[in-house]
Amino acid sequence: MKVTTRHGDPWITVPKLEPLAEPTGLQALKEEVIRRWGVLDLLDVLKNADFLTGFTDEFSSVAAYERIDRATLQRRLLLALFALGTNMGIRAIVATGEHGGTETALRHIRRHFITVDLDMDRRLELPLSDVVPGPRRAAEDAARPAGVS
Repeated sequence: MKVTTRHGDPWITVPKLEPLAEPTGLQALKEEVIRRWGVLDLLDVLKNADFLTGFTDEFSSVAAYERIDRATLQRRLLLALFALGTNMGIRAIVATGEHGGTETALRHIRRHFITVDLDMDRRLELPLSDVVPGPRRAAEDAARPAGVS
């Protein structure tokens, strides 16, 4: 690290470092995570969390009146939250073509339902094991008699 000046102002210069070698055991750790839990679709995790908690019911429009039915609103809210939460963006979600929404519709949801005025004092308290299938959930499923759900 060097402290120099640039245009008369103090400037800190940090040299580029060589990339470190991959830690031993990292590949084995990655393989074990995939073996235990597989590859999770984050949108599915979000949908499961909403199914278990109904958190999308807490969103309300800032507009005086909305004509969107609850099922469509829920789907659009989940897509917009996913787009914002993953930093993927609404345009990229729509560009995949997998979800059947338009960019205009998702931007409408973003403008009217996902606002700074949301009550952030309310917390979603949900055990991760209830949303993400894991060893405990797999053991419970294995112990359950066939035909019983």
